[in-house]
Amino acid sequence: MVVLDLTMPDTSGEETFEVLHEIRPNIPILLSSGYSELEVMEPFKEKSVAGFMPKPYEMTTVREMLRNASEGHSS
Repeated sequence: MVVLDLTMPDTSGEETFEVLHEIRPNIPILLSSGYSELEVMEPFKEKSVAGFMPKPYEMTTVREMLRNASEGHSS
């Protein structure tokens, strides 16, 4: 499982998502951002995303998202 922050200095979250799926197609990937879910999910709407975790993180949300992703459910 990967928690992928979409804001990175040298590459985009979308590029990293694609590379991860090339390496391991069935890996669950949770996207994370401080921006709104509606803003960041648009490029991923046709992709297999395990969920979205907004920042700042709340531990109850993190636990729930990780559990759901590991069980194969998306949010």
